[in-house]
Amino acid sequence: MRERSDLWRRIDTLWQDIGLTGMVLFIPLASYVFTGTPGQLLDIALIVPLALRRRAPVATFTVICLMLLAQAIVFGTPRYGDVALLIALHAVAAYGPMWAVRASLATGFLGALIAAARWSTPTTDAG
Repeated sequence: MRERSDLWRRIDTLWQDIGLTGMVLFIPLASYVFTGTPGQLLDIALIVPLALRRRAPVATFTVICLMLLAQAIVFGTPRYGDVALLIALHAVAAYGPMWAVRASLATGFLGALIAAARWSTPTTDAG
């Protein structure tokens, strides 16, 4: 009987992750249908790995971080798909090993510094 409840719990969590991914993915998919820009493709690519966030939290976080690094190099502004980093960071903190929690938190801080340096605009004195 216990095996059946464990199986149902795993199936339920997979469907919950797929449902969350689908809800977050709705906006970039809808905007891609109407505009079709490469930015929406990046948003979609950032969000899709969230479907595996509980089964492979470290791999999910790593894939999203690498795509966000590419985004910081290519795009000049933050994107909607950046929210995937926060969801993946939560998954690592909740379901990952302790070494991954510390490493992902440090990676998040480093990414915030890179994003701030890349996307901040210098202020000019108009006087």
